[in-house]
Amino acid sequence: HKDELEQVQKFYNPESPILKTGLNVTLNSDGLIAILPKMEYAAGVNPALLKRFGDYVFTQGKGFSEIAPGARLPERYQQPIVIQPPQEPAFLAYELEPLKPYILEIDPRLIKPENLKLKIRRILPSKKKRGQEWLVDLVYYSDAGSIDIFAIWEAFQEKKRHLFSSAGLLYLKEPRFNWIRQLPKKKLDRKKGLVRLNTLEWIRLTVFESLEQPTEPETRHFFDELNRLETDRILDISRLRATLRPYQEQGLKWLWFLYCHGLSGLLCDDMGLGKTHQTMALLAAVINEDEEKINKYLVVCPTSVIYHWQELLKRFIPEIRVCTYYGLERTLEDFEERYDLLLTSYGILRTGRENLKAHRFEVAIFDEIQIAKNHASQTHKALRSIHAQMRLGLTGTPIENRLRELKSLIDIVLPSYMPADSIFRDVFINPIEKSQDMEKKALLGKLVKPFILRRKKSEVLTDLPEKIEEIAYCDLSHEQKELYKEIAFKMRDTVYQELKDNTKPVSFVHVFSALSSLKQICDHPALVLNDTKNYQSHQSGKWDLFVELLYEARDSGQKVVIFSQYIEMLNIIESYLKKKGIGFATIKGSTRDRPEQLRRFREDPACEVFVASLLAAGVGIDLTVASIVIHYDRWWNPAKENQATDRVHRIGQNRGVQVFKLVTKHSIEEHIHEMIERK
Repeated sequence: HKDELEQVQKFYNPESPILKTGLNVTLNSDGLIAILPKMEYAAGVNPALLKRFGDYVFTQGKGFSEIAPGARLPERYQQPIVIQPPQEPAFLAYELEPLKPYILEIDPRLIKPENLKLKIRRILPSKKKRGQEWLVDLVYYSDAGSIDIFAIWEAFQEKKRHLFSSAGLLYLKEPRFNWIRQLPKKKLDRKKGLVRLNTLEWIRLTVFESLEQPTEPETRHFFDELNRLETDRILDISRLRATLRPYQEQGLKWLWFLYCHGLSGLLCDDMGLGKTHQTMALLAAVINEDEEKINKYLVVCPTSVIYHWQELLKRFIPEIRVCTYYGLERTLEDFEERYDLLLTSYGILRTGRENLKAHRFEVAIFDEIQIAKNHASQTHKALRSIHAQMRLGLTGTPIENRLRELKSLIDIVLPSYMPADSIFRDVFINPIEKSQDMEKKALLGKLVKPFILRRKKSEVLTDLPEKIEEIAYCDLSHEQKELYKEIAFKMRDTVYQELKDNTKPVSFVHVFSALSSLKQICDHPALVLNDTKNYQSHQSGKWDLFVELLYEARDSGQKVVIFSQYIEMLNIIESYLKKKGIGFATIKGSTRDRPEQLRRFREDPACEVFVASLLAAGVGIDLTVASIVIHYDRWWNPAKENQATDRVHRIGQNRGVQVFKLVTKHSIEEHIHEMIERK
């Protein structure tokens, strides 16, 4: 071994001829990323006489020497390499950053700019749509250089993910560039270097970009209007026969700003704050400008509040001619000649949307727009097919369960505003719902803030009495326990058996049927035994609690509103009230004389109780003569319960409101209650 070591030492040169190695990263003449290794040699070394073997170099006449660890390159980059287009995204995403310690020189077009800004070089008002559209010369610039909007737009047309520009490396999937992606070609004037932007596109642009603005007074005035979300255009609501509260006047100014700038939005005030009145004030203002009465207006609402809208329009804007497009004899034949406003329901719209396509509306109002929160539903598609200059959605619950619902509603009123579904999911839904990303949450808030107005009662109605909510627990009776156990085990076995069969899809209908049956047992055994006529022969812990609460309320001289989701349960309650001689009114899905039922409850002192279906009477009516609310059974969605409660706890209420929500212990209702609390 000693002899072998001596032989090796004859060929080992401890002084390496290579002092330093690195990489030059540039763009070649074909626009491809080229990576060239670069070496710095010791004095007097002829590179032509060197041969490299991994981490060693052989110098002719001197032998092998080891390259210092700090001067070594990754094996892949020890030879010149050109990154082909298919590999560019992966290289930029995963390889460029780790290579930074080795890079000696890099083309500025391959460096992501740290401080990329958007500058307005000039801005001109549009002659066609003055005050609503602008011609703008925009440029992005960084410390390295600048790039105009047209080059970025063309990169999007070529489906590029990134762009090598004189301003640096631009990643086109960044949300800040979405406004360029969505620009139609007709808005670009390459010859003049101008982009045509309306107010909606301006607002979307300012969400993602901090604009350097020109100093011209007219331009400054425009930006001030956008920041205030107000307009100086005269607002005249003299046709409205009502007085607005101060916060409603603020809401009207916001609606007027949207209308004057050709925008749309969502009015999402809490239930009971007068969204309908603010909307009618907007209609009054728009109609006041429509001296020749050529514009048409549309109101779409749930079937349960059609007559409520009819009554309010007649009372507060009597000059407007309303065509109620509802019922078996509905027709649109003379709408254009004889009427100003079309009032219809979501159900009619779904089945007859083709009939409305021929009509153009100045303002379209969608009451309780959360009905269309499912973007795949026929209602959503029908609303999007309506032609209207301004679309206004009214809802107290813009998000009931998922963030996606908010996008669905905004897609109805502002179809071109929000990012595409895939981008919205990646940029907002996943980071916010899964990771509680506060930065993305703030960005989304900034994106939708100009088009959503939401005020809570606690913020604007300091004179509204308090609302006290109480969960009233009860136990299952012996009969309920036996029935509950029997049906629970029977249905469990049925569902489990189906789940084991992988050849069949999961029958969610059976699952929900099982849950519904268990809920009905908690309400009253007579519901699942189909024996409501003889309900008194069955025992229910919840029924006993309900009767106790009812008599306490009557003893205190307070009117009561009772909600349930089951018609048969409402029938039992009505039978009991009749037997006891207690005056009541009722609204269910089948109720025809809704206005009369409401009038009697409000005006007749002997009418002490209002019995209502949660879905049929949970929105659009006023029950402020009552001060006690009983939710006989719980609804899966707390927003629905709150909407129903707000029929009582709203403007006009001058007493404290007591809300009882009945929950059966040791049953599915406890799980539902826990789920509602989480929501």
